Amino acid sequence: MDDVENVRKRFLDLYRRSQRDTRYCFTDFLSAADQSELISLEQSGQIDARYVSLYGGCEGAERQIARFGCEEEFGWTEDFPITILEVAPVLEKYGEELSHRDYLGSLMGLNIDRDTIGDIRISGKKAWIFTVERMADFILENLDEVRHTHVKVMRTDSLPEDAQVHFQEMELIVSSERVDAVVAKLTNLARSKVLELFRKQKVFINGRCTTDNSKKLAEGDILSVRGWGRVECGGIQGRTKKDRIVMLIKKYV
Repeated sequence: MDDVENVRKRFLDLYRRSQRDTRYCFTDFLSAADQSELISLEQSGQIDARYVSLYGGCEGAERQIARFGCEEEFGWTEDFPITILEVAPVLEKYGEELSHRDYLGSLMGLNIDRDTIGDIRISGKKAWIFTVERMADFILENLDEVRHTHVKVMRTDSLPEDAQVHFQEMELIVSSERVDAVVAKLTNLARSKVLELFRKQKVFINGRCTTDNSKKLAEGDILSVRGWGRVECGGIQGRTKKDRIVMLIKKYV
């Protein structure tokens, strides 16, 4: 059984357990690919969409936890088991401006399962790490250095404005609304390289993996290209003198 089949089997198991026991069941943080598989199970009717909700701890989170359970049938709800940890240098003046890779590398160095870590938001010399609740104490006790910076970790209930998801509006001039045309413009890659991204299942529309490079994007669609980021399509703004399309997009920053 391959990884995809294992993921789908796990989703179905949690869904059925939730129905049987009338209780909420949770996954760890899901990648975009895993979320795509869950959406496909909903769309095929194998999972009742009323029983599934996704949340990553903040608006616009890329990595999200799936909660199985139906408030309508249960008569009650349960919060997602997500904790936000703020990481800051022990001595501000000696702290480095660290990257996502730096923080994630230090966490993986603690032998933490990648699926227990959600998004990592960074602002200046601080970071906010979303983690499953059961791992919070372990990280609090063991994460004391990121690259060459000694850090302190504390729980927090909220994310400051400058660490939240923001958008940068920009216009793309593309030949058509086809997803491959937009991906090519966003990545500045040759057509052969763009098609390779589709073959390697690195392109997602609204959380669902797509290998159909000819699919047309609609206003409001969220396009994700693994390794290149995410954008929201804002619709067609007009055409150039050479009849090329001017598309508004909002890039997650």
